[in-house]
Amino acid sequence: MLNHMKTTEDDGVFEFWFRKEYMQHISDRRLKCFVRPEVRLCPADKCTNVGDIVNVRVLDVPGTPTSKPVLNPYVVPAIVKEIKVKKICEMDLCDFEDAVEDASSIESLVSQLERIYNRPFTKENTVTVFKIAYIES
Repeated sequence: MLNHMKTTEDDGVFEFWFRKEYMQHISDRRLKCFVRPEVRLCPADKCTNVGDIVNVRVLDVPGTPTSKPVLNPYVVPAIVKEIKVKKICEMDLCDFEDAVEDASSIESLVSQLERIYNRPFTKENTVTVFKIAYIES
């Protein structure tokens, strides 16, 4: 699901960044649940809190160790509704509700995280599960 998250330096709004393959899910407002590796509760690095307004963004080109990411200009505001930190093996059906198809089970989530973050993951890894609601303008 998922890729990066970052606070923009110009407006201070926290951003969740997703790969281009998830653009349709975002534009259709179907991607409402996703996972990031490790603990992402504040005051941790790359964190946000329940109730925060965030921007959902799409990466046209993911960053590499030698290049910065290229963000699509498309931005969708959302509010963080729920944040849970748990081991992947502790996730239940509710944690996958409104997730994308390639991260709708423990096995598919592990595979997706490995593909996106280019490193091994196991069911014992700690992740943060986010649930958001899009803000209609």
